[in-house]
Amino acid sequence: MASVEFPLAALTWLTGDCTGDALVVAASVGVPRLLASADRKVIAVAKDVPRASRLRGVPGITPVVARPESLPFASYHFGLVLIHQMFDQFAPGLALPELARVLRADGYIATSYFCRDDTVPWVRRLAELLRGIDEDAMPEDTRASAIAPLLASKYFTKRVSRDFRVWVPISRQGMLDMVAGQGSIANLEREERLGVLEKVAAIYDGASRASELRLPYQLRCWRAQVDHATLTQPVRLRDDGLAITF
Repeated sequence: MASVEFPLAALTWLTGDCTGDALVVAASVGVPRLLASADRKVIAVAKDVPRASRLRGVPGITPVVARPESLPFASYHFGLVLIHQMFDQFAPGLALPELARVLRADGYIATSYFCRDDTVPWVRRLAELLRGIDEDAMPEDTRASAIAPLLASKYFTKRVSRDFRVWVPISRQGMLDMVAGQGSIANLEREERLGVLEKVAAIYDGASRASELRLPYQLRCWRAQVDHATLTQPVRLRDDGLAITF
């Protein structure tokens, strides 16, 4: 996927009127950095030391190595848990009650995924062209379906969703390079490969009214309020366990 900038309007919607510290689980440093720049104290969870080290020294961010299935934080501490591009990497049966545990009574969980927008005609034409060569080309991104357990969870209520369209500029040469770099295209015989790239250029030229076309994406967002009534008992650390407080 092309490099996509997280829209501030989406961040405002995801965070809503939540107050207090935020717990962030994200695949990159961009979202924690944006949230910290909004004068919110951010604790960023990373699954290993190298990922956590990328956040070390960023103002307003405290990196912690942990997993959402087992969080070393006091119960009822955070006003917001924000998860971007990562929900599909959790074990929801373990992570959801743990995330609910660390949220305050008025806290929210918010999650988001970037997905390519194939409703735009020229994107459909490009996909059809490439799938004629490789049926697995430009596959639909189904990771967002991983949030189904959240939408059905007894630990979270008042679920709402919203999509934000995001446009990423791409030059004619940039699109040709993107297609040429795909293995199924790179492995074609030279004449056949050039023929495909000519068709890609024609799609670009037909859709572009300026020097650059824009790749369309949807940022799919969900938000839900915690419901502590369904927690049988807050998970507590042993007396000799490590609890991180802020």
